[in-house]
Amino acid sequence: MSSARVLVTDGETRACLAAVRGLSAGGFEVISAAPDGQVAPAHWSRAVRRRIRTPHPLTDEPGFLAALADEVAGGEVDVLVPGGDASLLDISRGRARLEEHVRIGLPSADAVWRSLDKAELSEAATRWGLTPPTTVVCRSADEALGAAGDLGYPVVVKPVRSVIESGPLRRRSGSLLAAAPAEVTAVMDQLGDDVLVQRLAVGAVLSFGGVFAGGRLLGEAVSRYERTWLPSSGSASFSETIDGAPELRARVCALLTALGWEGLFELELIEREGGGWHAIDMNPRPYGSMSLAIGAGCNLPVLWCRHVLDEPVTATRAVAGVRYRWTDADVRHGLWQLRTGHPAAAARVLRPHRHVVHAFAGDHDPGPASPGSRSWPLAARGVPVP
Repeated sequence: MSSARVLVTDGETRACLAAVRGLSAGGFEVISAAPDGQVAPAHWSRAVRRRIRTPHPLTDEPGFLAALADEVAGGEVDVLVPGGDASLLDISRGRARLEEHVRIGLPSADAVWRSLDKAELSEAATRWGLTPPTTVVCRSADEALGAAGDLGYPVVVKPVRSVIESGPLRRRSGSLLAAAPAEVTAVMDQLGDDVLVQRLAVGAVLSFGGVFAGGRLLGEAVSRYERTWLPSSGSASFSETIDGAPELRARVCALLTALGWEGLFELELIEREGGGWHAIDMNPRPYGSMSLAIGAGCNLPVLWCRHVLDEPVTATRAVAGVRYRWTDADVRHGLWQLRTGHPAAAARVLRPHRHVVHAFAGDHDPGPASPGSRSWPLAARGVPVP
């Protein structure tokens, strides 16, 4: 096992809590960075050897980069892993002052920019058989209202990039659901003039998480969402790993090659009723349910950091049948089922779940959540890929 030292940013997120736990289990010494003043579950984890605070990467890019540069300047940090979209963008832009001291492993700045661009994703996914639901690029509220009327409500409205840089302040937003013209107008007030308006597709949501480098998948973890929060369009609150289809694997690799991406990633897709998949979003970084991949035997952050360090890597796939629960979000889902008149569904959600990988709780790492919630860390062995 490696004894290298890895610095992971964005310790306030579920994704980076999973990353620091996975890296520690893989033998790395972990430093966690989190923004000043924010609650950071990764900082409560026993997996972390050192904790630092930085200015927020979204609101103070120069200060954030200066804090990272100070931390890595001594040459004692081997790998830097950006944990969020804003930190990824900032580190990509500031790589010249960082790469002299620490390995980052990111592709070119253009590839990072493309991989954060939802319009680029839509175009590339269409070329490689993962065509998104019908999507219209809009440059004004009038265009967005017209597109929504043509597509039919409800529609999904997305910023062109999750880090919105127009206007006086940078801000971050994900996709938002709009069920009426007034809601489209309200969303445009939040997102700015440049948006994508997308037909709402019906079907099971898949997460294809992995590590892509050198033209091949070094790690693969495919899961199907069983429940989300928010219920209509949100992140997985309960999901389960499945065996990925070879055709899907080939299309995802082609898409990532077209974007020029290398590194950790998650591609979210919708299974089409007649077969095939719609690509709906991409996270080129650690992602929210990454603890599921690790618990299913595919330690994605370890695979990536070993690749960056030029260490031997055995390509691995997550085993099927391992489940994930983001408990506080799943409880909210259950209470929503109860409020909307579905007591049986609420009971299924709210009952205790065993043999599940949790987003926060862990028997061997109780700090990030209340002790006693059963976890299944590294309970399975991944499948080596020839």
